[in-house]
Amino acid sequence: MNTESIQKLVIAAVGVLLLVVVLFLTLPALMRGKGNITIATAPSKAQVIIDGKTYKSPAKLTSVRAGGHKVEVSKEGYKSRVDEVRVERNKSTEVTLRLYSSEVSPIVVRANLDEVSKLRSDLEKLAGFLPFANEKYKIEIKTSLRKPLVEITLYAILNKPSQYKAFKEQIKSYSKEALDWIRSKGADPDNLDIKWEPVDPNKI
Repeated sequence: MNTESIQKLVIAAVGVLLLVVVLFLTLPALMRGKGNITIATAPSKAQVIIDGKTYKSPAKLTSVRAGGHKVEVSKEGYKSRVDEVRVERNKSTEVTLRLYSSEVSPIVVRANLDEVSKLRSDLEKLAGFLPFANEKYKIEIKTSLRKPLVEITLYAILNKPSQYKAFKEQIKSYSKEALDWIRSKGADPDNLDIKWEPVDPNKI
């Protein structure tokens, strides 16, 4: 066998070896496939970082490598969190990641609820939905003297004396809607320690 033939055999062997290496590295990914995922947050419009790319929630991603992915979620005024989400091959997955106020977390809430079982039951029912806000009111959990309470802020407007009548009507209406929202989550407002802002509707 001459030198030229040996060189051809070596080149062919190297080519086969490179092909094996490429298949070894890419075949698992090809077999794993891709899928779609929607990452929502509560509250919405949080920053979502997945695979080094940044999105605003809800983030709708298509043709994502199937398997586990690290997700970082953050928003001003809330505690950041890091989770792993899984993308299923040839499927569309939806996940919701909840952020909690930087002032209180569900762990703190549960730790402080041991004293009163009834309060614990209703406050824990509500804790998973908070904080919540719309254009009329905001509901969140605060702590006072190491005891958790529900603070409801009513967005009623009072800039001058002539607005006082309308202000009272807004307070009454918004407070009723806020309490109805709490009831819709399976909690009884009568079993909750509620702090009203800017004024208690029962005192105007």
